[in-house]
Amino acid sequence: MAIVGASERSTWSAATLSALERSGYAGRIELVNGRGGEVFGRSAVAHLSDLAEPVDLAYVIVPGEAALPVLEDAAASGVRNALVLGAGFSETGGRGAAAQEQMVRLSAEADLAIIGPNTYGFVNTECNINFQPNMLPGPLPRGHVSLVSQSGALNTNLLDYCYAHAVGVSKAVGVGNEAVVDAADLIAYLAEDDDTRAIGVFLEAIRRPAEFIAALELARARSKPVIVLKVGRHEVTARIAAAHTGAFVGDDRVIDAVLRQHAAIRVGSLEELVTTADLLAHTGPIDGSRLAVVGVSGGACDVIADRATDVGLQLQPFSESTVSALRTMQPDFGGVNNPLDVTGAIYSVSDRSLFAKVVAAVGDGAEADVVLVQHDIPNELVTFTEVFQSMLDRLPALPVPAVVAGAVTSDLPGVRERFGEGGQHIHLGGIEQVVPALGHAAWWSSRLGPAQTGMREAARPSAGAVIEEGRTGTWSEARSRALLDAFGVPMVPAVHAADTEAAVDAASATGFPVVVKANGDDLAHKSDVGAVKLVP
Repeated sequence: MAIVGASERSTWSAATLSALERSGYAGRIELVNGRGGEVFGRSAVAHLSDLAEPVDLAYVIVPGEAALPVLEDAAASGVRNALVLGAGFSETGGRGAAAQEQMVRLSAEADLAIIGPNTYGFVNTECNINFQPNMLPGPLPRGHVSLVSQSGALNTNLLDYCYAHAVGVSKAVGVGNEAVVDAADLIAYLAEDDDTRAIGVFLEAIRRPAEFIAALELARARSKPVIVLKVGRHEVTARIAAAHTGAFVGDDRVIDAVLRQHAAIRVGSLEELVTTADLLAHTGPIDGSRLAVVGVSGGACDVIADRATDVGLQLQPFSESTVSALRTMQPDFGGVNNPLDVTGAIYSVSDRSLFAKVVAAVGDGAEADVVLVQHDIPNELVTFTEVFQSMLDRLPALPVPAVVAGAVTSDLPGVRERFGEGGQHIHLGGIEQVVPALGHAAWWSSRLGPAQTGMREAARPSAGAVIEEGRTGTWSEARSRALLDAFGVPMVPAVHAADTEAAVDAASATGFPVVVKANGDDLAHKSDVGAVKLVP
């Protein structure tokens, strides 16, 4: 690695070098300063071309107007990867946009991959690389969440949040203006990265729609959830994004539809982005939306029930066998409901493993697709560590994924390491973050089957064949859809049924609710004649 623009007068270059050293990076680190000499007690060269052999990556932290000569020197020196910190490019228009176009041309001519400009850096914990300066007191926790951000500063904020909330990170990249490498490239890369299980993305704009959609589909094919915080729902956001990275945010209704169509989870906050990615990196796909809850607070159970219903999760009553099993453990339970409030019935008895047995009984009942355990996470103020650990030890053996969360958000760096393997079940977002994340998990899991538009059994007709049947008059919906289908226009799934039995079969295969419409060339406005019916 080379830091180009290293100077003892630059706090940024000092922070960059410190972050790289603290990450445990064992490779060669070169410093480049226009005067050469010594910087931070290390020998420095004046140019990348002065190095005996090229580096794998040049981190360019010179002012924006000086970046292009550095990149030209890098390309001539055999460097094939660069990260550009400096701003003043496409986000400023005019000369800045022209300079960025020069950067793009240089990249193509010299086969030089460029992240940025106008970004902070990236992290790869798998390889002990931290080129994202930070003030964290310790190393980032290693894990399987990867992040992509079109804002370099927000990339740092996301990593701070991951550190505080024990979220294990694999990769995190700030792409800035995306002159060369963009979000679509990174989503596609992470979809095939074995160390990544969930991908979180902060988006201001989608610069290459076709490639972005292809990346989402690649992630879906690999069962890698993509969680997206896309800004630009309002006009004021569009103006700010354009000034920030030169991004054009696009029509939010179209983008929302595209994200849903291609199984990307859209969230509304940075906290929700990280929590959802963290939870799905742990659970992977789940089999449905049935949720079983065991809590140590009646009030928390009430809140969970409300939020679970809000996000489409099902809280089905426990079966008679599960209720009977719970009664034998603690006969003086109140109502044995889902959510199950065990307040007092656990900590007032001598059996310190009773809470674990209750959780196991609920999970083993196989009446749910995921189990949520609400319990305060032990720290210096919260005791019952023995009870908590006993419960965690039972969770890996449950037949369905289990998640542990407190009632409110916690900041507990290192909490998972303290509890060993069972600690991977702990999520620190609290009810307000974890329950919606479970709702997202159920929705995303339901979208992993064959694409809905793949329902058609017949081969796609040619456009010419459809048109040659006749170019004038009112066309039936079935024929109109065939023409659009021939040109690859995406549509909601539909089946042209010739009789009642075929319609019933098609509706059952699609899943309810469905809309049934009459079909015919003389039915231009079907709703006017009562020829449209919703079947719930």
